[in-house]
Parts: sequence; structure tokens; C-alpha cells
Amino acid sequence: MSGHAKRVYGFYNNTCGLGPQYFGEYLKNNVCPGKKITLYYRLSISPEDSDPNYSVTNFVTDPVITAFRGISNLYMTESDWRTYNKTILTFQSLRSPTNTSLPPECKVPSMYNETLNINVPDNNNNYDKNYLQAAANYIDNSDGFATTTPFVEYGITMSGGIFSGYTKIRINFYNDGFPPGYTGTTSLGPVRVMEILS
Repeated sequence: MSGHAKRVYGFYNNTCGLGPQYFGEYLKNNVCPGKKITLYYRLSISPEDSDPNYSVTNFVTDPVITAFRGISNLYMTESDWRTYNKTILTFQSLRSPTNTSLPPECKVPSMYNETLNINVPDNNNNYDKNYLQAAANYIDNSDGFATTTPFVEYGITMSGGIFSGYTKIRINFYNDGFPPGYTGTTSLGPVRVMEILS
């Protein structure tokens, strides 16, 4: 291996830590193939305080419907779901309930269309380098803010910085407050585990 190749491999190995079997994919621009970033967030202030932890702007609809439509912003947490960090998560969420007046062959199920953005501050507290945007449109029969399905996969549409090369996000929703690995006996409140995948 030439000196330049060794430097590239060294960078790959330090960044991805996946060994030589994935180096070829890395050279084809599949950044850290198989690697994932795991992030966490919650929808209430704390396990003891069930008030919402997000700022929200509700959209006015015509016709007026009660199903949630709006944009919300919140800080994410560490893996304990108690310690907040400065990563900002934004959701633009649009619910479209089934039109019950249509004949059966025309009734589209209740859909939830979401675009999410994540902005992670760098060491200078700038939010413009480490970012991603992702979107999904999926069936969800609720009419509130919180998703009721067990998980949703979102396709990444834009990314930069630490998120470069990642292609999808899977969010696992634990509305009961008992995520896998949690050994407590009382609910954490609605919490989520987000896996960002290459």
C-alpha cells in the first residue's frame, strides 16, 4: 500500500472502524457502510413532567379538521432520555384523515406526511454544517401529534457534515415509555430511538 493509500485507509478505519472488508465500498462513496448513528428524544419534559417539551406552530386548515398539522422543534436527549443536549430536531407534520364520505374504492387510509430536520452544533455552536433532512408518508390512524405506529423509515433527502453519506432513518416509537434495555419500573413517557443508517 502506498503512503497515500495508507492514509486513506487509516482515516477510514478511524472513522468507520469496520475493517478491510468494507473498504472497497467506502472508496465507492458509501461512507461507513453498515455504520449507524443512534440519537434519542422524548415528547414530554421529563418522566415526572408530562407537559410537552417542544415548541409548535399549528397550521390552519381548510376545511377545518382536528387532525394535527404543524411544525415543531425540540432538543434531543442523551441515551438516558433525561439529559438534554443541543441537537435540534424539527418536524413538519401533516395528517390527512380518511374522507369517510367517499365510496369504499376511493377511501385512501389516514396518512401522516412528515419531513424532519436534524441540526447538530459544532464546537463553535454553529448549526449549519452537521445537518440532515428526511421525509416519509405513511399510514397512521391517530389524529394527534404523536405517531402511533411502532416504527417509521424516512428517506434522507439532504445531508452534510457528520451525516454525509447516510441514506435513511428508522425511528422506533415507544409511546408507553418502556424502550428496550430500560430496566425501570415506571414509564419514561413517550420516547424515541432514532437510527441513522448508511
